[in-house]
Amino acid sequence: MFEEFAGPRFFVRLASLEMHPLDNESRIPEIKEDFGVGYCNITRCCTEVCPAGIQITDNAIIPLKERVVTEYFDPIIDPLNTALNLTSGVLSYFTDDFSKTADPGNTKKAKAALEDERSRIEEAKKMDSERTERARKRFKSK
Repeated sequence: MFEEFAGPRFFVRLASLEMHPLDNESRIPEIKEDFGVGYCNITRCCTEVCPAGIQITDNAIIPLKERVVTEYFDPIIDPLNTALNLTSGVLSYFTDDFSKTADPGNTKKAKAALEDERSRIEEAKKMDSERTERARKRFKSK
């Protein structure tokens, strides 16, 4: 389900690059779209269970989310782009194009994941029935 989720170690590295004063490359579009930072919340659950003791919420997730929000949703920096970003999601619910154009990359990934899950379920059912049949044969032979 979360194939696009880059993971905590990558987020820490990405945040260190993004906050470095000598690094000029902007990774904000990739952070927003490709790496799955949107799946993270800021409840510090991952920080509490981290075996390495990394403060990922404070040192990576919050700074990365702040940069995405500043780039895409800050009305002072770019009011027109902010209005477009905020309204595009809302207005798409009311159009016929929503199911066709809304995030086709993730729709394809979701369909592929669903097919994978269905095939795993079928394989598990097949293995379970084979196991049951072997158990019945062993039971009958006794």
